[in-house]
Amino acid sequence: MKLLVSRHETISSTLGNKIGQAGIDIQKISVLIMNCQYQVAVSSYNNEREALYVRNKHT
Repeated sequence: MKLLVSRHETISSTLGNKIGQAGIDIQKISVLIMNCQYQVAVSSYNNEREALYVRNKHT
């Protein structure tokens, strides 16, 4: 009986570790996505500014 309990505990702890690892991976992915969105926003903002500057220079 004791053996069964310890075996069940190891299974649940490995499962917990796997779930924790998956959570960390999901966090990393979401951080990467946020970084990409930030870079896209910054580059589009810079493009807009450049376009405005060029437009103002021509007029």
